[in-house]
Amino acid sequence: MRRTLVFLFWFYSLTVCGLSTGPWIVPKLTHDKQNESLSKGSSVTFTCAIGDPSPEWQFLWYRVVPFRDDLPADSHWSGRSTYSLELLSDSSRGAGGSYSLNLTGPEQRGVYVCRAKKEEPVYYTGYSNPLILWFSDPDSTGHLSVNPNRSALFMSESLSLSCAGNGTDWTLRRITDYMEISQCPFTRGASSWENGTCHIKAVSHYDGGIYWCQSESGELSKGHYIEVHHHDAKAYVIFVTDTRPTIYDNRFQFEKGDSVNLRCVVDSYLVGWRFLLYRVVPFRDGLPEAPHRSGAARQSLELLPGSSTHAEGTLTLNPAAPEHSGLYVCRAERGEPAYYTYSSPMLIWIKDSSPQAFLSIQPSRTHYFENEPVSFCYNGDYWCQSESGELSNIVSIRVEKKPLAYLYGPPEGWLTAGDSVSLHCSLGQYTSTSDPRWRILWYKIVLYREELPTFTDKESSSKYSLELLPDSSEDGGSYTLNSVGPEHSGVYVCRGEREQPVDHTEYSTPKLLWVIDPSPKAALTINSNRTQYFQSESLSLSCVVQDNASGWSLRRFTFYYPSSLSGCPFNNTVTRDQSTCNISSLDVADSGVYWCQSESGQYSNAVKISVNHNPSPTLDVSPTWPAKGDTVILKCDASGSSSGWRVHFYRVIVPIEEVLPSEDTNFYSHELKLSENSTELLSDSNREAGGSYTLSTVGPEHTGFYVCRAQRPNSFSYTPYSNLRHLWVKDPSPPASLSIYPRTSPFFEEFESVSLTCEVKGNSSGWTLRRFTNHNKASHCAFKHEAVTWDERPCNLMLTFVDSGLYWCQSESGEYSNAVNISVHGQPTSRLQVTPNNWGTEGSSLTLTCEVRGSTTGWSFLWYKVVSPKKGFPVEFDSVTRFFYSLELVADTSMGAGGSYPLTPASHEHSGVYVCRGQRGDPAYYSQYSPHQLVWVTGPSPSSWLSVSPNRTDFLQSQSLSLSCKGLGNLAEWTVRRYTSGELSDCPFNSRSGNWAESTCNISSLDTYDSGVYWCQSTSGELSNAVNITVHEKEDFKSRLEVSPNHWVTEGSVVTLSCSVGAPFPGVRFHWYKAVPVSEGLPLVSNRGRFREAKYSVELLSDSSRGAGGSYTLSSSAPEHSGLYVCRAEIEELAAYAEYSHPGLLTVTGPSPSVWLDVIPSRSQHFVSEPLTLACKAQDAATVWSVRRFTLSKELSDCPFDKKSQMLDPSTCNISSLTLSASGVYWCQSESGKRSNAVNITVHSGNVILESPVHPLKEGEKLTLRCLGRKKCQIKPQCHIL
Repeated sequence: MRRTLVFLFWFYSLTVCGLSTGPWIVPKLTHDKQNESLSKGSSVTFTCAIGDPSPEWQFLWYRVVPFRDDLPADSHWSGRSTYSLELLSDSSRGAGGSYSLNLTGPEQRGVYVCRAKKEEPVYYTGYSNPLILWFSDPDSTGHLSVNPNRSALFMSESLSLSCAGNGTDWTLRRITDYMEISQCPFTRGASSWENGTCHIKAVSHYDGGIYWCQSESGELSKGHYIEVHHHDAKAYVIFVTDTRPTIYDNRFQFEKGDSVNLRCVVDSYLVGWRFLLYRVVPFRDGLPEAPHRSGAARQSLELLPGSSTHAEGTLTLNPAAPEHSGLYVCRAERGEPAYYTYSSPMLIWIKDSSPQAFLSIQPSRTHYFENEPVSFCYNGDYWCQSESGELSNIVSIRVEKKPLAYLYGPPEGWLTAGDSVSLHCSLGQYTSTSDPRWRILWYKIVLYREELPTFTDKESSSKYSLELLPDSSEDGGSYTLNSVGPEHSGVYVCRGEREQPVDHTEYSTPKLLWVIDPSPKAALTINSNRTQYFQSESLSLSCVVQDNASGWSLRRFTFYYPSSLSGCPFNNTVTRDQSTCNISSLDVADSGVYWCQSESGQYSNAVKISVNHNPSPTLDVSPTWPAKGDTVILKCDASGSSSGWRVHFYRVIVPIEEVLPSEDTNFYSHELKLSENSTELLSDSNREAGGSYTLSTVGPEHTGFYVCRAQRPNSFSYTPYSNLRHLWVKDPSPPASLSIYPRTSPFFEEFESVSLTCEVKGNSSGWTLRRFTNHNKASHCAFKHEAVTWDERPCNLMLTFVDSGLYWCQSESGEYSNAVNISVHGQPTSRLQVTPNNWGTEGSSLTLTCEVRGSTTGWSFLWYKVVSPKKGFPVEFDSVTRFFYSLELVADTSMGAGGSYPLTPASHEHSGVYVCRGQRGDPAYYSQYSPHQLVWVTGPSPSSWLSVSPNRTDFLQSQSLSLSCKGLGNLAEWTVRRYTSGELSDCPFNSRSGNWAESTCNISSLDTYDSGVYWCQSTSGELSNAVNITVHEKEDFKSRLEVSPNHWVTEGSVVTLSCSVGAPFPGVRFHWYKAVPVSEGLPLVSNRGRFREAKYSVELLSDSSRGAGGSYTLSSSAPEHSGLYVCRAEIEELAAYAEYSHPGLLTVTGPSPSVWLDVIPSRSQHFVSEPLTLACKAQDAATVWSVRRFTLSKELSDCPFDKKSQMLDPSTCNISSLTLSASGVYWCQSESGKRSNAVNITVHSGNVILESPVHPLKEGEKLTLRCLGRKKCQIKPQCHIL
């Protein structure tokens, strides 16, 4: 009799959320059989703990089930499934906090969760951590073999899958991660099916998913999951050498005689890579061609001597010589047939003092701008090379875009005489300070003169001249006018110019500068005497000149980008009549500054004109469906219009399809083609802007469509018409009635058929069916619509989204029927789910459930199984995978008509892919087919076991792990499989898993994502026990030292040193050390500062063991206890030591030592940027002392500390400019470890510090405290303490 092995393990990848929960209380779910293998008939007891023993708590127990709308739900991380939480039917027996489960069958497999509840008021905790109950899969009937035998592949790798089993006619099938069903050969990509084997030439991310073999009779093999990584592996050439090359962009330059080691590496965690190293040479037949971009010269790859697929991809150039210079490429390959990837070329250059040829460049420089007349146009390295491989010198060329000049700085408003103004010109990164070869030139635009440089306005094409400003290049990127006058008014530009080599930028965009003239020679007048206008208005501007002088003209500077300078007439809407300029129809682009200007350069006053967009009225009708006799209000909102505008309301008096865009225009256009002839002005409709129009007692005669528009004051100019709105008065006895078949509801699904009929009362004629869609589209029946027919009575449509809108019947005389607002929704989607999950066991109960838009109401359901294309069945086509298949209606599909189809008892024949859909109505209307769902039915498995070495379940990052399959059967047919973070994979799992040999999987360097459940599985599907492996982050295993009560105490104080790690690891013990000068035989520790490392040795304290628990106490501290302490954590069970902690400083003050630290200036607080001198003064002049410090950021270092410090003599340290990071404790220390007193130095960035003594005072000494300010601050208060 075969036993089913069952066990429990933590499952961290599942997250659950609930309603009305307390986020600060999260229960902990545990069990009494942790890591034990359980068999059928055993019992397990769950415990739900919240840390509160109050008897008011009641505990609730849940099981994770496929998604149901009536249950709390969340989405699984992988995105391939959803789940809900179902309250256990006997949850109440666990209300006290414990729930026992007798293992009676594999159907109890699943994920369990608990939470707690209180009454009055009702309060729920959050959900606990989930706990999963695991059991093995059964034997399979067929056999699927995979080559290469792994689950993880890169894109473009080849893959072969072979099917074998009893009988013939086996096919390979798959369901991908995109839930797509297909059969080999797969039409996406290059695949073939030959003699029971499917060959995929180059896998893509569409190929990831579950694969299985299936016979014509329905027999199924085991499933195999393939994971395809969405990017190719990338090879690189790297240096493995102590020689530091000089790096020029992508070139690595070495000295002749250096030793250069190159290695080929690949950014892949997969193993089994083989490497080849090549040198790029001129193209030669018989050699592999080097990868190159389109249009580039062809080159070849020459295999380097000693490079082979058996090598590690390493090449040594020793000694490096000029003939080694060139491009190197590596190739990484794996598998048979080989998947390979080439690295990008790496240029290695060995300097040659006397090359065989010399590369010269004209003009002789290495920096060029685009479009210069040179023979190259790309950044890069250039050299000469002979056919025999000899090389010249190498030159790096840099080609960049020419800089653009940008002028900014003139104020937006007017200046008055005497003001000072600065103009600024920028060339981006090229300024007169960063590149002295560039200078800025400043110009004023003046009327055209032949002797001056020409400037053509790009926007208006007007031609002007440029007048160079005096001293324009003296101030770099700025030009200052210290006391401006009216003569400075005008338009300015700048540009950059370079002498070596000669070059210049384009002129900048012009900028206007205007200075108010209190007595201008001319005046600019405007006919309407205002400066704010709307589009299409007219404007006249006149130049009134004193003494009737001639030679004056109107000019303007517009603001719209790009800024433009032009003279009247500005464009074809402008006419000129002597001194008057007439603009017949203003546009927004006419906004700008206008003035009059004489030929001699004199100016009138300037006027700033602003032209705004016309307001766009919006019409609102309320209510739109009134009853006869109701009051209706029409409101027109013309926001943006100025005071005095009038609003008019209109009724459309012609069929609306004649005033809306035709079929040849944009379907979604909202512009109305209305005119005076198609609208009727409502009586007394003239209203103030924003006003409303009231229809006091509406009747059927008011039914129709309405618009509004606004009129400018004292003008015949109008805004465009507003949006079109309908008003439909409900008529209890309309002359015609619009009826809908097959049902009266106005709500339809896409592709449903509907018939609309105009039923006319009496003998009136000329009725047609009309509509106005939600996309502002008007038409009548059969109006250029292929799906519509019209035979004077019914109008038949196959509805789509664009058919949503208002439908009615209308006579030639303008009578209306009732109106119907039809709403069309998309064809409803179906969703298929499998409960309790997709993977069942022989004899268990599985249920397929189908819903349409989350409901089963009003629908009956049909169930299908995906089969090969079959005669007599509709053939479906998957456009993504280009896979043809048939949907075979399940024989007893009526069993699931209500939305649930049971597979009871489940058997292996039920395995396969299913879909469902809903139907309703007569004729039948169908929902969409549901996405595919895979059902897999499994059974019991034989016994074997997984052996773990070292024999534990907790590991640290980078540690190694071996997993071996032991037990019955042919061990060569077994592999180690795992489930980690929702992913299933076989050994080798990644690049650290080493070799898979003799049923053992070695993971040489664990990482946190290796945490998960591991088991052995045979090719026939047998399963071993499972082991839950947890890998902890190294960051959590760092030693952290704290000193309390603080690091500065007096002699005799009690000091406690505490050491901890980031996570509660089991069996942690701590070791205690004191930092001493570097000593042979003691561990060496380095502590990196900002600019250098401080190295010191650590000496184990003789009584370190008394602090093994994490706390080391000095009950009576003395000066000799002063120093730096370090701790280190050890987990004996994991055979692992944490890194040494950062040092913790302890300073114990006592009697005056034999050496002391002198501080100049003698105070404990200092300003940023101040100098500081520290000198060691000792009674014993023969001892060499160094100045050491320990900063607030826990950096330990000796002087010199950084670039701003130096040793003036062996015992004196000078810091030229203090920074905030210099705050810390300073002392003198000898090579033997003797110490001086310690001094606390604090650096401040403010303006005031407290001047206080740097050394402790004796009792009775005088103390003076003073507030010290920076040199600019006059602060003199002081305090004397006697």
